[in-house]
Amino acid sequence: MMSELAALSDDRRPESRITPDQLEALERACYEYTSAYPPVGAFVVPDDSTVGAMLHGARAIIRRAERHVTQLDQEAPLPNPHIISYLQTGHKIVENHKPPRWDKMACAR
Repeated sequence: MMSELAALSDDRRPESRITPDQLEALERACYEYTSAYPPVGAFVVPDDSTVGAMLHGARAIIRRAERHVTQLDQEAPLPNPHIISYLQTGHKIVENHKPPRWDKMACAR
């Protein structure tokens, strides 16, 4: 994703790795997870677990990337329109979920 955004011209831009198929797969995974583990509906404060801290960091990083990429898109349309949707879907997966659910999922696998 970053090499796609950093390329100054189309002839130097690598082949897109965020394809409609990848976006669909991520959306499906998001739907499956949120169906099994619905969001809690309130802001989730990370607990003192490693997983909670990682989720809190992931939320912040994804949200910051969303803001920057959206700003880039407003300045000049992105060559790959799926990038913003991919980031938004990734954010949906980690937002408003209590970390213990992730702990249980990680232990179950």
